[in-house]
Amino acid sequence: GRVNYAYKSKYLAEFVWRYQGSYIFDRSNKFGFFPGISLGYVISEEDFFKKKLPFISFAKVRASWGQTGNQAIPLYEFYPALVSSDYTYNNEVEPGYIQKKMSNPDLTWETTTQTDIGLDAYLLDSRMSLTFNYFNQMPDGILLTLPIPGVIGLEAPLQNAGSVLNRGIELMLSWRDSFKDFNYNVSANFAYNKNKITDLAGSGPYKTT
Repeated sequence: GRVNYAYKSKYLAEFVWRYQGSYIFDRSNKFGFFPGISLGYVISEEDFFKKKLPFISFAKVRASWGQTGNQAIPLYEFYPALVSSDYTYNNEVEPGYIQKKMSNPDLTWETTTQTDIGLDAYLLDSRMSLTFNYFNQMPDGILLTLPIPGVIGLEAPLQNAGSVLNRGIELMLSWRDSFKDFNYNVSANFAYNKNKITDLAGSGPYKTT
């Protein structure tokens, strides 16, 4: 679902939501709800802004928050599946089946929550543009395999075991102009982000580079 709202081309809002099901997970965990909201304020439409900062033709402050789901794992990880494996009985090879990997019926969606705050602006008759963005991304319940004792005799199962914090900033500056019949565009980008594993099955946090 999606709903958009705009008032006087100045106040903007958008609401989105998704209720998604997947056969990757067991029946009790197959559905996930992922909402999102974004807000925008076109401050350049205010009279006081136009009078005091006429060289800025457009400026918008924005913020958003939302969640997405990930199900990128193999099939039947929740089910104790058997694979064919021959064995010896009475000095003869017989066909059989064994369980090689532990199952996990509690598997569910990996959820990423992201918050963004930004600014978009056009200056000097729109020849210069500026885009700034701060983001805070937090994947939770990451689907991964952790080591288990070898005495168990089975391969380790997938589980919702990890959480990560990823935050940073992005900045882009562009200049677009023309000289007689020659058009040109120059842009520069800057980005910085930092990752940290905040949880790994009850342990952590761990810093990464």
